[in-house]
Amino acid sequence: MKINDNLKGARLDLGLTQEQVAQKVGITRQALSHYESGRSQPDIDMLISLCKVYNTDINDILYGKKKTVKAYKAVCIVALSLAVVVFLLNFASAFMLTYADMFYPVNDGEVHSDELMNLLMKMSLWDKIKAVDAVNIALSFWGYAGLLAVILATKTYLPTRKKLIYAGVLTISVFGIGVLFAIINPNDIYTLQEYVTTPLYICIRLWVILLADIITEFFILKNKRRKIEQI
Repeated sequence: MKINDNLKGARLDLGLTQEQVAQKVGITRQALSHYESGRSQPDIDMLISLCKVYNTDINDILYGKKKTVKAYKAVCIVALSLAVVVFLLNFASAFMLTYADMFYPVNDGEVHSDELMNLLMKMSLWDKIKAVDAVNIALSFWGYAGLLAVILATKTYLPTRKKLIYAGVLTISVFGIGVLFAIINPNDIYTLQEYVTTPLYICIRLWVILLADIITEFFILKNKRRKIEQI
């Protein structure tokens, strides 16, 4: 974790606003915002002042708390692993749809005897596609729900901007691969709907869980601020 992330994490752990901290150390809110975004670095005197406000050691700001760093790395690794698995499963599903349509064509209407084997193979692949999609949908939901539980339990506050970038990139990736395979498929047995239905389910659940995370974090921090103001 970088110094700016450690500064922001220390402030959020106490439920303080940037305005409150800025007043305590005698700087503007914009200056503190620059420290937390990484646009500028505080000098050693300012670091010491901030550590006093956050009641923490300067090494925790410079290098991060060991537990916090471990939790942060674990959350990032799990999130990236989930994204890779979800993408690969979606890729496999889209690939099998195109493969079935291209290599086992079946004409509309009555199935002729020479097309029977193609039909059976296509039905077999369709069962596999449905199985992959079911695993993908279940894994994405329970995986991200579990990740949310870990984030809240360990109080690993990730920047909202990074969360939105992560969800946006994953959404574009899973939809993009489906659309790409739909475009290169020369036949029209499987339409765009078959290619994007599963990605739609996955992305809706991902964004719902992300929204729940942002809202929950907001109320947790709001409650911390209320307790501090009552002291």
